Amino acid sequence: MGKTILIILFLLTPISHAGMLIEKTRVIYHEGDSTQSVNIMNINPYPTFVQTWVDSGEVNNFKQSASSPFVLIPPIFNLRPNEIKSVRVIFNGQKLPTDRESLYWINIYEVPAIKEIPGIDKYLLMSMKTQLKLIYRPKNLTGSVNDAGNSVSCSLKQDTHLSLICLNNSGYVLSYNGIIVNTQGRNYKATADLDLMIKPFSESFFSLTPITAEPIKNTNTIVFKIINDEGEVEKITKSMSTL
Repeated sequence: MGKTILIILFLLTPISHAGMLIEKTRVIYHEGDSTQSVNIMNINPYPTFVQTWVDSGEVNNFKQSASSPFVLIPPIFNLRPNEIKSVRVIFNGQKLPTDRESLYWINIYEVPAIKEIPGIDKYLLMSMKTQLKLIYRPKNLTGSVNDAGNSVSCSLKQDTHLSLICLNNSGYVLSYNGIIVNTQGRNYKATADLDLMIKPFSESFFSLTPITAEPIKNTNTIVFKIINDEGEVEKITKSMSTL
């Protein structure tokens, strides 16, 4: 999923106006593609200044990463209310792993291009940074994201807190809208510092928080709400072991 981060509050008042409508939640850049694009619409009632760049997902970064093999064109532009702009994603041909996907992040930073909104006495103008996954997919990968999701193995670990350990044996980046675990007659949701994600050929550790949702019928099961290439959520149910 995309991440939106509030950067600055210009004026502390009861009414807020901020927003960019972005057509995608992720960009899959297939090996051999000449380009990809992302359409951005300004749904604010005022013009905005927009800056775009690619990096490795750092929250506090505001510039293009020198090591990124992708650039965005144009990197800086203005948008009038309800105006749409197409941003092109360009690959520089850098050699990347052929046995797994490579993950980068598209950043879209919007700043209001006005100091006040005509006709409104009280308002809140905000600068926002939105991050979208940019995934480079080599030709050598077989199967699909869902196939990879079905191959994930998970186990529970009980120390001072209950946690979930999941292993991704595939070359796909796996992203989730939610992960629900049922064990010992209770439901838990998985949480992460930034993103519910398992990188290729890697383990991820998730904290588990009790929830009061209707229990899953089979104990020691886990429901993944995996996000596919189109940004849609699909459910995968698996069993697990206890460490």
